[in-house]
Amino acid sequence: MVADVVDLTQSISGHTITVGWLLESLRENDKIFQTLHGQRFVKKFDAIDVSGGHGIMSEIIRCTLLFTDSIDETDVYTTILKIPGTAALFKANSTSENNDDELMQKMIKPIIDVHRAECKFYNSLAPILDVPVPKVYKTLDWIGRKAKMDAFIWRI
Repeated sequence: MVADVVDLTQSISGHTITVGWLLESLRENDKIFQTLHGQRFVKKFDAIDVSGGHGIMSEIIRCTLLFTDSIDETDVYTTILKIPGTAALFKANSTSENNDDELMQKMIKPIIDVHRAECKFYNSLAPILDVPVPKVYKTLDWIGRKAKMDAFIWRI
């Protein structure tokens, strides 16, 4: 029996989102992935933080999948994860002269609210707009401290 060779429990860039979650999401929601690669199995996974760790409210991670039957290293599928978080914001605060942890804690809820509004936009409004917008295949709400569980999946 042929199956994915990659470790499905592998964390993506240190988050609780795993390679298995990403593959399941692509196989269930991304019509292009389903058509081109839906019956193929993954042998290698790479993730690169294209925001360079400087995203104030999120990380943008390019994920590349290589398949067990790939002929060469160019036979891949690439998608983007946008994972909200405040790590860069807190890091910048900690190195600042005006380090204000109380202010930072107050900023978390509005940041979560912005993420929720963005999820609502991509789930409800974007599909009916007749203008170019990124194709988002799955969104998850950011629930307080569970922020590392939340992401957008984009195809590039």
